[in-house]
Amino acid sequence: TPTNFTVGTNPSSVTVADFNSDGNLDLAVANSGTSDVSVLLGDGTGNFATATNFTVGTNPTSVIVGDFDSDGNLDLAVTNSSSNNVSVLLGNGSGGFGTPTNFSVGTNPSSVTVGDFNGDGKLDLAVANNNNSSNNVSVLLGNGSGGFGTATNFSVGSNPSSVTVGDFNGDGKLDLAVANFNNSNVSVLLSTTKISIAAGTNPKEGIADGTFTITLDSPAPNGGLTVNFNTNSSTATTTTDYTLEAGTNITAVSGNTFTIAAGETTATLRVVAVADNVTDPNETVILNLESGSDYILSANNTATLTIVEPVAPVITLTSTNLITYTENDAATAIDSSLIVNDVNSSDLNSATISITSGFAPDQDILEFTDQNGITGSYSDGVLTLTGTATVTEYQTALRSIKYRNTSDNPSTTTRTISFVANDGDLDSNTVTRNISVSPVNDAPTIIATSRTLDYTENATTAIDSNLTVIDPDSTNLTGATVSITSGFVSTEDILSFTNQNGITGRYSNGVLTLTGTATVDQYQEALRSITYRNRSEKPSTVTRTISFVVNNNLSSNTATRNINVSSVNDAPVVVTTKNAVKYINNSSINIDSNITVTDVDSPNLTIAVIRINDGFNSLEDILDFTEQNGIKGDYDNGFLILSGTATVAQYQAALRSIKYRNRSNNPSVGIRTISFLVYDGSAESIAVTRNVNVGINEATGLTNPKDDVFFLSGENQKVRLKVQLTGRSANVVNELGLFTVDDAQGTIDGIAPGANGYAEAALTRSRVILSALNNNPNGFDYNNLSSILELDGSQDFRFLLVTDGTLDSVRNNPGLINKLLFSSVTTQKITDLGENTFSIGWKDPFNNNATEFNHLVVRVQQTDQDLPLGTNLQNDFQGELIDLRDVQTAVKAEFSVYREAAYDNYVGFYQVVDENGGIDTNGDGKVDLLTGQAGYIEAAVRNRVAGIDLAVSNQGSASFTGTFQPGGIFIPFIIVNGRPDALLDSNPNNNPAIYFPFLGANADKADHIRLLGNNTFGFEDLSGGGDRDFNDLIVKINLSTVV
Repeated sequence: TPTNFTVGTNPSSVTVADFNSDGNLDLAVANSGTSDVSVLLGDGTGNFATATNFTVGTNPTSVIVGDFDSDGNLDLAVTNSSSNNVSVLLGNGSGGFGTPTNFSVGTNPSSVTVGDFNGDGKLDLAVANNNNSSNNVSVLLGNGSGGFGTATNFSVGSNPSSVTVGDFNGDGKLDLAVANFNNSNVSVLLSTTKISIAAGTNPKEGIADGTFTITLDSPAPNGGLTVNFNTNSSTATTTTDYTLEAGTNITAVSGNTFTIAAGETTATLRVVAVADNVTDPNETVILNLESGSDYILSANNTATLTIVEPVAPVITLTSTNLITYTENDAATAIDSSLIVNDVNSSDLNSATISITSGFAPDQDILEFTDQNGITGSYSDGVLTLTGTATVTEYQTALRSIKYRNTSDNPSTTTRTISFVANDGDLDSNTVTRNISVSPVNDAPTIIATSRTLDYTENATTAIDSNLTVIDPDSTNLTGATVSITSGFVSTEDILSFTNQNGITGRYSNGVLTLTGTATVDQYQEALRSITYRNRSEKPSTVTRTISFVVNNNLSSNTATRNINVSSVNDAPVVVTTKNAVKYINNSSINIDSNITVTDVDSPNLTIAVIRINDGFNSLEDILDFTEQNGIKGDYDNGFLILSGTATVAQYQAALRSIKYRNRSNNPSVGIRTISFLVYDGSAESIAVTRNVNVGINEATGLTNPKDDVFFLSGENQKVRLKVQLTGRSANVVNELGLFTVDDAQGTIDGIAPGANGYAEAALTRSRVILSALNNNPNGFDYNNLSSILELDGSQDFRFLLVTDGTLDSVRNNPGLINKLLFSSVTTQKITDLGENTFSIGWKDPFNNNATEFNHLVVRVQQTDQDLPLGTNLQNDFQGELIDLRDVQTAVKAEFSVYREAAYDNYVGFYQVVDENGGIDTNGDGKVDLLTGQAGYIEAAVRNRVAGIDLAVSNQGSASFTGTFQPGGIFIPFIIVNGRPDALLDSNPNNNPAIYFPFLGANADKADHIRLLGNNTFGFEDLSGGGDRDFNDLIVKINLSTVV
């Protein structure tokens, strides 16, 4: 039996659902007569509460339930037949509903159903409109918030009275079925194409088109799909601000429709912005799709584009000050604070940084580190940045760009750096920053061969023929120093250099100094030509380190090369007296009581052979020997064999003791040539000879037996030679010297005059005689200059001249060897004055007016005069000194002083321990300071002889008297334009220059004191040797012992 529940008048439709979420089904009833909906809440037992009525439209005919606002609560939709609309009542989940919202449909709607017709996940409505004038179904697309769009009507049969939903063709889309009351049929409407629109790219005025993208969920039908649209709510005006044009897959645009090509599912509609000069940042184009009978609108049926005004990015420099870049600086940021802006683009696409002025291709670099997707590429003064990144990231990138110069001699032209950025549409403004490039004077660089040089005793070897010198800033160098900085042995090591290309060398005590301006290449060749020589026959095998430094106001690095010195087993050496010995009848004479034997490698000898070679007469000649020190002798037929191991000294004594004897009372007249040879067990000496004149009378005294070779007789004794200056006309100061030779041909150790190495050999044997000034101070008489020197008797010798130099300076710097002028028919004229006296005149080809032999003229003779007191060492190397070591009493010194100088100079004397200049500072008689060592100058001045303070006015002369104590060596020194106190105070800034005879003690390593004659010294006061006139002060000394 039915249970009736009261509702409104003329109920016409009912639906069921749980409206209050209690799990019990409830009822909703459309009441056509009262124009409301009754909601009856069920209790789950079949009973319902009293109806609650909710007003809707007029004459509701159908009701349906659904969650239209997506809040989880069920809502109601009601068709209202007389008001031609649908009322939507949103439920509150407790059985109550809100005020209805009405949506227009067709005429006399009679039925409603619900479904998601456009696949957007939101419920839509379909309404059958039961009026013969409509005969259609209205579809209202829901927005998921309880609202619905404008109805789209689809035609069906006559008087549609009911509508339902289902997927009738299995395509996954909902279709409709409609009952047509007057036609007695059902209309089935399969779902039509769904269309959506989306915004693509925004249009840019004058640059790029914008696009709307249209999407269909199924291909457009044959003939294409025409879509309706409007541009309502757009702020841009069509034609004035933009036009809509066909894009991809659109065949036509006309008025408010466009047509999508058949078979296509996507299409683009182009928005072409009109370029104008009006800046309007708020121009929008809104395209609203309108419904059509051949498609259904999706939820995405409206899209908006904004017309972009084309505004270029802007770069702003924070400073326009000149950037200063100094050579060798690290890479320098060009502008670490520059600012980049772009008002209508958040991104930039590229930037170009260029050196637009002053570019030096082989020097200039722009540096950049890739970052934030921005990649840099540098070439030929242009740095290109590419990659899309934000404006801020590009700003950071541009701030990080640095300038660097790779040259060590950069161009000083100002560089202009330009910056331009691009946002994909427009280039920014161009900004520039100037960079000033300042060079610095880079020190030159020397690169030496790293491999150690092997040197073998007796060789002369280039130290580094591949050495490289580089100076990036200067084509010239001004000097170089080559030093033996490790392993140096002063008695062995020599660095040799031949002057070249204006480069002059000076060697002293392990240091070779090159001076003179020349090109880098010329200095490189000069350094490559330097040779190392070891003058010892038993050299130290300690590794020598040779250091090279060049300079051009800045000193280079120090490059080094090591030299391994290897010794060889040298044969013993025997040296005989070169002149012949005279044999007196019925006597026995020592063949050579001065013969010397040396062996640098062996302390002992084992055999000696003495032979009468030429002139031997077996009936007369005998060699006598007395056995000694384990050495036995055996003579037979001109051969004397000595055997037995003994020291070198013992064999020397044995050879000196050998006598020649002739057993005839009437010996054959002639020369016997006696040869000597010794053997040390592994090597034998070269045989050397001495002649014995039997029955031959030889000249005595000083003779000139051949050419320019002189002979001074006096067997086994010391003889003296006096040389007096008698004339001079040279325009430079020349020094006269002599050197001993081995025979009348002038050979030295087998080297003939003029042969390679002769000058060097002569230099080692040379002794100083005197010097001739070219400009004498007032009162100084050169005619009184003479020199007496002592030689071994029976000795051959030659004279030489040092032009504009001294033997000391040449020994100190082998590069000056060409200053030695040897006697020849073109340079020397010898006149025999009789009585063992000769006049020798020199013609110096390096002097002006070299036509006569009068540049220097001396008178030479053997003399019995004693050596003047104090002169024992004055003819030796650096012998400008007073030697009183063999004197037992005090010595009175009478000084005559002359001056030709602007400077007020001072000369004093100080005492040393030995001829090398060593100073005893603590009174123990031993050397404490050597020449050139720190403190030497102060010690010398403090150690000066009291009371001997020599000075005189310019062009004046003066006499002084002083006293030297016996048993010492006294050294002269000159203080230039100053006095000793200035060197002994505590202020080093006022120290005057001071010079000594020892070149190694002088700051400039130059010769400043000359021997003009016995006990007469000339002084030069200018640095580096100055004008080398040696007349700035002249000191002549007369010494006598105090009785």
